Amino acid sequence: TSRRQRQMCIRDRYVTKYRIEKAKKLIEENKDLRIKDIADAVGFKEAYYFSKTFKRETGMWPTEYSARDK
Repeated sequence: TSRRQRQMCIRDRYVTKYRIEKAKKLIEENKDLRIKDIADAVGFKEAYYFSKTFKRETGMWPTEYSARDK
């Protein structure tokens, strides 16, 4: 891979981590938000892709994350 491709991959990973951290805060602050609304708020076009990415990054589904403090 070229240097440019590696830099893009690093940037994409950073953006993903940032979005997931922002989503975690939204979930913690407002348990009533729907997954679709959280996905939209952090820049994911599809709730399913957001959920899969959230699971990959945190080890739990957004609904599990939301329910853990109840």
